Amino acid sequence: MKEAAELLLTSQANVSAKSADGENAAMLAAVESGDELVMRLVGYRVALERSDRRGYTLLFYAVESGREELTKWLLKTKSNPNARAKDKSTCTMLASEKGHLKILKALVSKNVDVNAKDLMGNNALLLSVMGARDTVARYLINHAADCTIKNKALGVAAKLKLGPLKSLLDTMTRKTQDRGGEDDDEL
Repeated sequence: MKEAAELLLTSQANVSAKSADGENAAMLAAVESGDELVMRLVGYRVALERSDRRGYTLLFYAVESGREELTKWLLKTKSNPNARAKDKSTCTMLASEKGHLKILKALVSKNVDVNAKDLMGNNALLLSVMGARDTVARYLINHAADCTIKNKALGVAAKLKLGPLKSLLDTMTRKTQDRGGEDDDEL
């Protein structure tokens, strides 16, 4: 992959061309190659916000692949941390589902909406609980995940028998209700 990309760069090929799945050279490099190659491709004006057929931008690819340094670099270059894929999922949801805590922290530092929901009603906290990503779930709970999301996650935690996390979610739900928050009866 790296050799092919270098050939594209030296021959001045169109680095913004897309594959049948809508992936450009930088997206493919984010999965297969080093961060330096992606940065060079972006330097050749590969659009940061172009998306593939799923609606994934280059930032989604970096998050999905667990590329912490590349994710941080993309955030510094003004990639949209609140971008939505076609299913309305976000990079925050993807990082939570995959258990990429350091990447999640970088996204949260950019004031992302940790309570955003996709078309299925999933959100970062729910996906972290379903993926048994306890550390990620705790981080989200401590960083503004709202009580309705906790209530949904509580049902999932109970079904998956995630004891310590279920206890934490129970406690957080009770505290929210004591403050006058409403209980979510959807589960």
